[in-house]
Amino acid sequence: MTYLQNNPLQQEPVLQKAVLSEADLQLLTGASIPQHIAIIPDGNRRFAKSSNQPADFGYIQGTENTIEIVRTALQLGIKTVTVYSFSTENWKRPQEQIDQFMHIIEHYLNKYTEEMRAHGIRLQTIGVLKGLPTSLQEVIKKAVQRTNECSKLTLILALNYGGRDEITRAVKKIAKDIESGILTPDQITEELISNNLDTSSIPDPDLIIRTSGEQRVSNFLLWQGSYAEVLFQDLQWPEFTPKMFLQAILEYQRRSRRKGA
Repeated sequence: MTYLQNNPLQQEPVLQKAVLSEADLQLLTGASIPQHIAIIPDGNRRFAKSSNQPADFGYIQGTENTIEIVRTALQLGIKTVTVYSFSTENWKRPQEQIDQFMHIIEHYLNKYTEEMRAHGIRLQTIGVLKGLPTSLQEVIKKAVQRTNECSKLTLILALNYGGRDEITRAVKKIAKDIESGILTPDQITEELISNNLDTSSIPDPDLIIRTSGEQRVSNFLLWQGSYAEVLFQDLQWPEFTPKMFLQAILEYQRRSRRKGA
């Protein structure tokens, strides 16, 4: 028995508005706030297991928490949030769990597209959408189009995404341009490679946050995250609160980003 069978998603989810208090905001120093935060929201299934619930309960709680964190980022003036939603390796999971996850993502995008538009949140994706269910692809396309003119915050969902796959696809595009005579090998630069990645129009992340206690980036933004600060949190993603998000930013402000200098 799955959680969804007893709790259909047609019901209104109970969401707490992620609004930090003035006292919380005063904790921020004069140092710069990261403009692009990338998140590996790990631990949804472990959260479900610890709650004696099936995996789809964790996916729902994790998705609702993502909405809270995005609202918090909007309040803090962060310009870009990238969420590692479904990796190329996640296809190895049980098919039932994959189907549940895809259904949940489709439901929430349908539900919140207009709210994102109203609050100035633009949706983008990275990864190969072609591998996703057709109905989800259509919902994503509609949400991207509806929010295209928004400019307060860009929410990027990494779906069917892997860093190595992304770099491989970029190399193939460059190789084809060399083969056709558009480029020569001497013209290959870091900038050219960056321009052929899924994130060509997106600044590199300043901070990468991973929950669940795992201390690795798991094939996420391998090229773009070269000089990002990385923060590992020893708790499951549904437990990561807006105040913890604020504390992560305060930790970022305490660090010195020398980038090799």
